[in-house]
Amino acid sequence: MFDADCLKLMFVAGSQDFYHIKGDRTNALLDTLELALQSKITAFQFRQKGDLALQDPVEIKRLALECQKLCKKYGAPFIINDEVRLALELKA
Repeated sequence: MFDADCLKLMFVAGSQDFYHIKGDRTNALLDTLELALQSKITAFQFRQKGDLALQDPVEIKRLALECQKLCKKYGAPFIINDEVRLALELKA
């Protein structure tokens, strides 16, 4: 059964949201996600959209796995947006 409480404070982000960061955007996303998890977000939605998002499927999967690992560490649901194949692979 779905627990709607997980939607109370959901964080939605992908690499495209860190385009303004000089250097490694993926680490910026991971650092920000960990801070959000420490601040008690109730779920994280991994959302790769648009031209500014990572395009390489291998890099996307690697980043998704790292995000999923952080979510597991803090006990927050991990949701993948619009990537059914990736969601099935990661059991997200």
